[in-house]
Parts: sequence; C-alpha cells; structure tokens
Amino acid sequence: MNEINSSFARAEQVLPLLHIFLAILLISAQFCAIFCIRFYEKFSISIDKILNFIAFYEKIFFVLFGCLALSGIFMSRNSFIDPMINTIFVTKWVCAIFIFINFIYMHYEILLLKKALQNGDNNQNSDFLAIITKYFTPLNIVVCFICVYLGFVIKDIA
Repeated sequence: MNEINSSFARAEQVLPLLHIFLAILLISAQFCAIFCIRFYEKFSISIDKILNFIAFYEKIFFVLFGCLALSGIFMSRNSFIDPMINTIFVTKWVCAIFIFINFIYMHYEILLLKKALQNGDNNQNSDFLAIITKYFTPLNIVVCFICVYLGFVIKDIA
C-alpha cells in the first residue's frame, strides 16, 4: 500500500512562494497607484475619488508590507553562517525599512493634501499628487526590485 507523502506542505516550500507572491502584489499595487492617480488627474475626476483610492491603497500597502515582513522573518529564522549572506540579508531589511519610511512620508504628503483641500487651496493638489506619483512611489518600486534581486542572490548563495 502506498502512503501519501505530505511533504509538499512544509513551510520551507510554501513560505518562499508566499513571499514572492506578496512581493509581486506589493510592486503591482504601487504601479496601480501611479496609473490610477494619473488617470484621475488626466480626466479631472474629483479629488474625493482620488483620496478614496489613496486611502484604499494605503490599507493594501500596509497589509501586503506587513505580510511580506512576517514571511521574511519566518523564512530567516535560521541564522546565516556565511557573513556574505548575513550582509545581504541585513541590506535587504535596511531597504525594507527605507520603503516603509518613504511610505510614511507619502502618507504625510497625503495629510498635507487633505489639509490644503480643507483650507480651499486647490492649486497645491497637483503638487502633492505629483510628489507622490512621480517621485516617491517610483522610488519605492525601484527599491522593491532591489530587494527582490537581493532575495534571489540569497537564494543562489545559500
């Protein structure tokens, strides 16, 4: 009688897949944010819809980033013996912290946008949105790609 081998459900095999999937979703969410906000600006859709979308994007970012960080922590539970792998791992976490700090600054810009709207200053709307969509979100995307590359380097070395 053949026994069923349930080794396909081990965390060592599922966590890397989940981690890569979450990284893809995080990068895709940032691309969607850029394109949707630019679409709203191009067709002069009300700023309230843009703010609703940005609030939804912030929730998605926090959930995906938190899950990505947790899966990274669980995957790296074992201490790395090779100092090169340890250095790459620390660099990856520094990049992740930079992404999070950059996102906090983007949230601050969104709060400034809301404050300007409450004061009736419609001239600065495009300035705040341009800072978010042309500078900080693409910077986050580039740093995310660097983190993905470092993840593949760790996988190849380890």
